Amino acid sequence: MAIYNLTGKADIWWQDVKRVKNIKEKYVTWTTFKNYFKRKFMSEQYYEEKEKEFYDLKLGSMTMKELCSKFLSLLRYVPYLIDEKSKVQRFLSCLLFTFKDMIEYDNPKTLEEAMRKANLCYERSKQRRDNRPNWKTKRGGNSNFKEKNSNYRRDFGNNS
Repeated sequence: MAIYNLTGKADIWWQDVKRVKNIKEKYVTWTTFKNYFKRKFMSEQYYEEKEKEFYDLKLGSMTMKELCSKFLSLLRYVPYLIDEKSKVQRFLSCLLFTFKDMIEYDNPKTLEEAMRKANLCYERSKQRRDNRPNWKTKRGGNSNFKEKNSNYRRDFGNNS
């Protein structure tokens, strides 16, 4: 199906590969096509950059959903990361220590479970931030500092 959807340079490339390798399209498996395609369009350097991006991934200014999505999209470039425990540990290393500690305490068994718990922690944290009062609007805060300070000098004078 992928072969029939090729256009432009990719279609020209495929026509050349067929001619040079004497390939009959009806006998081409998905694996065979992927191998040809990867050799042509995805260099070793590309994979190395994606792998580095995967290992440098951090929550930073992303939302948790963005992080999870990015993590899963980059995970395919690290095919040797197979078992769930390794995936979970790698995902947890992308998180802030507070989130990581809470999730590790629950000992998630799968990457899906770790991501679900990370989303929950992130949402709870966001709700706490949104409900926290602003120090400037607190009654008795420093907003009247100048006025209070001038009253103090007026009432008690300057002893110099």
